[in-house]
Amino acid sequence: MEYNIIFSAEKELYIEHLYTIEGYSTFKIKVKSGEFKGATNFCLSQNNIDTITNILSNMYNMLEGVCEIEDNDSDSVLSLCINNKLGHLVVHGQIGGSHETHNMKFEFLTDQTVLESLKKVFDIYKS
Repeated sequence: MEYNIIFSAEKELYIEHLYTIEGYSTFKIKVKSGEFKGATNFCLSQNNIDTITNILSNMYNMLEGVCEIEDNDSDSVLSLCINNKLGHLVVHGQIGGSHETHNMKFEFLTDQTVLESLKKVFDIYKS
């Protein structure tokens, strides 16, 4: 199943579930930030997916908090931070590990509606 969460023509987040083996799910995550694009696979444990969905739900309801989605196999990370009641959400991170030939660090501003969309993606794969 694939999901394309488009913020605008210049900001995009794409998530596709690739497979699940022995309690670990692998997702292809693509990010577009301005003129730059990057893609990598994120491997997440079942416990991490459960934690991520809970944090995203709390962030959406309270309009505050931080959710770090870290790849189990590299230093790739997707971080979401909301810290004001206006619903401004900062999305930043690194696509591709530092050890890889190519990687991309990025940051952009969006709003809290992204939290609900991401939660729906991970809800399907939580235990």
